[in-house]
Amino acid sequence: MTLRDSVKGKGKIVSQERSRRTRSKIRPSSVASSNVLNFDASRNKLPPSKSHTVFYINENRECAALLESLGDVHVVDIHDPDMLTRKLLIRIPDVIMIESSLQWSDALTTVRQMTDLMAAPVVLLVDRHCQNQAPQLIKKAYAAGVSDTLFLPLDKDEVQRTLNVLLHFQSQASLR
Repeated sequence: MTLRDSVKGKGKIVSQERSRRTRSKIRPSSVASSNVLNFDASRNKLPPSKSHTVFYINENRECAALLESLGDVHVVDIHDPDMLTRKLLIRIPDVIMIESSLQWSDALTTVRQMTDLMAAPVVLLVDRHCQNQAPQLIKKAYAAGVSDTLFLPLDKDEVQRTLNVLLHFQSQASLR
């Protein structure tokens, strides 16, 4: 059973939440060509007004503490597909961060399923030790719907800038 099958029809929460949000997805090409580039990503503040939810889909908790240290971010740590389905029935994330080396699923398949279900931007986390395979993986990831990629281990400032940009453009898209 796919993620879509397990979430579809199990509750109105997902569909209601999804219908409240814009269906436009943040893609690298739309970010680059946008003329709303008056946003300063270097200031280390998330857009105000609410706590942002980040789904961190992973095999271990090594980056969860770093994400939680960013301040106005609620991190939902997800370790298996059943937990992912349960969490999606409760809340739609603002951003999804997924490690490329999941044992329980192909990360790119999960990315495709997530981008089909919702408009939340997806960040693929790639292990630095796989740099020789990274270019092909990253190319496939963008084709699957990833908004950005970061290398593990994560750099706090780089994660902060990435979240700032993604959340800014997501809030701009929802105003339209």
